[in-house]
Amino acid sequence: MPTLDDDRFEAYLKQFRPCVPEPLPGVEPRQRARRMFILGAWAAAAVVVLVLGALTLHIHTNRARAHASS
Repeated sequence: MPTLDDDRFEAYLKQFRPCVPEPLPGVEPRQRARRMFILGAWAAAAVVVLVLGALTLHIHTNRARAHASS
């Protein structure tokens, strides 16, 4: 059987409304998005360089094998 204190506490909890927090100080969302874009662009450029290097090495070793076997 609920007691008076339980009923009052339940009524108190039903009145609870969370506050909207203020944004944290630091980097603004726009600056963060730009920073992430720049980081992604550098990562993509690095991947392109690595793929081109691997492709060049592959072609070079295939030509060396072709010359060696002829």
